[in-house]
Amino acid sequence: LNHERRHDAQESRVTTLTIIIPTKNRPHYLQRALQPFADFADSAEVIVVDDGSSVDHRRRNRHICASYSSYRYLPLERPRGASAARNHGFDASSGAHAWFLDDDDYAPPRTVQDVLRAVTSGRERRILLLPRTTVADETPLKCDLPSNDPDKFEHYRRVGVEVNTSCAVFPREVITQLAGWDESLPALQDADLFLRAARIAQFTCLWTEP
Repeated sequence: LNHERRHDAQESRVTTLTIIIPTKNRPHYLQRALQPFADFADSAEVIVVDDGSSVDHRRRNRHICASYSSYRYLPLERPRGASAARNHGFDASSGAHAWFLDDDDYAPPRTVQDVLRAVTSGRERRILLLPRTTVADETPLKCDLPSNDPDKFEHYRRVGVEVNTSCAVFPREVITQLAGWDESLPALQDADLFLRAARIAQFTCLWTEP
């Protein structure tokens, strides 16, 4: 990833937070995922990376993004996988922090507000971990609460990750130093990113609405 070239060009337009959402053939999920960020356009940019949707779904995705004046829609010419889509979105971003969501995630407005408050405080340079509620058919199934372990690498190595990367907000320099997501992995991309990040950065929990 040629982050340095991208970052030089974007230096004059850095925003507080970038939300990066890869999607493929699921406009009904995407529309809901995008709604909570509409009131935060001054502090956050939203980038949707279309990972090779069908023609009809691509048209719908583009229309959904266009209904929000500040959202950016980046279609890939061919499917490349979620990790590549996230890297593509990150390369095109300008946020000082990156929040990688999936198209079937939903972040309540209070959570968005709490995240923005944390990353704009000037004090928070760690990776933020958020609580997660797993929902199926509109029914909450379980809530996962991350822990403030001093050695996250050892915890993740022995126990595994508590939440996925949709519940993590990364300082830009961390993703840059890691050279982004590993596009060669067919699975466990979240665990891989967390393990590599835990070697170079610290984590802190943000207690907010899951």
